[in-house]
Amino acid sequence: MPSRVILLFIAVFAVSWASIFVRLSEAPALACAFWRVTFSTLIIASLSLSKILNDLRRLKSSDIIKLFIPGFSLALHFGLWMESLFHTTVAISTTIVCTHPIFSALITYVKLKEKPTIGQIIGFLLALIGMHFLYIADNVTIDEAYMGDHALGIILALGGAITGGIYFAYGRIMRRHITLSVYTFVVYSSSVITLLAFMLIFNIPIFGYSIKSWTFFFLLALVPMMLGHTILNYLLKYFKVISITSAVLGEPIGATLLAMVIFNEIPTTLTVIGMVMTLSGIALVLISER
Repeated sequence: MPSRVILLFIAVFAVSWASIFVRLSEAPALACAFWRVTFSTLIIASLSLSKILNDLRRLKSSDIIKLFIPGFSLALHFGLWMESLFHTTVAISTTIVCTHPIFSALITYVKLKEKPTIGQIIGFLLALIGMHFLYIADNVTIDEAYMGDHALGIILALGGAITGGIYFAYGRIMRRHITLSVYTFVVYSSSVITLLAFMLIFNIPIFGYSIKSWTFFFLLALVPMMLGHTILNYLLKYFKVISITSAVLGEPIGATLLAMVIFNEIPTTLTVIGMVMTLSGIALVLISER
């Protein structure tokens, strides 16, 4: 168990870089999402293609079809959230998108009858209160919160949270009887197909980006995807989904700190209070894991 907890913190630190790389790429959000998942799929295929093909033969066709649900959800999660980063701050965008445990908990409760412990509920609520402080810490007025570009960023991030909840919930369900390599390969591949369709629909260029953009496309695949999401998918077999998704609430903390250094987005006192409360909530959720 201790080694898996360490892996969990590595994954959270890795996904914290996602918003930073998206901003630095200076490329459209859908392009970032598409190439992030495409490069990740290619890396997985290069490492264990023969094993994936052998394991795929043992799966029922119905199971493979079901894997398109988290794949489609992952595509929407990345596309919506990454676009929100260009309409609001890193802190607000990552904070809202990381409310996805609410939606994944609802789905797994219905599907798996996974009731969280009292400690997990308290920790989760504490983390949500902390995120509220992070939200108001940016001195956004009521009018700005519900109108204009900032409001669009919030809506997009919330859409990313809902689809992210579906992605993690179905990952918990499917990972009970499907190997990690097959799960990630099929889910990521279906996500690539979905994002490609969106790029064609919205007339987003697939190629023609600068070397700087390609560098960050690859880093998005290597760091937050391979070291982040892939490790989280592995841990879904051993932890309750609410523990995994609640731990990812550390992403807005890490992303805000990184944005402070890289983009000079200095956090206010309320931001620091929100970070402390959110981290405390995450710790309580992990301690309460059975």
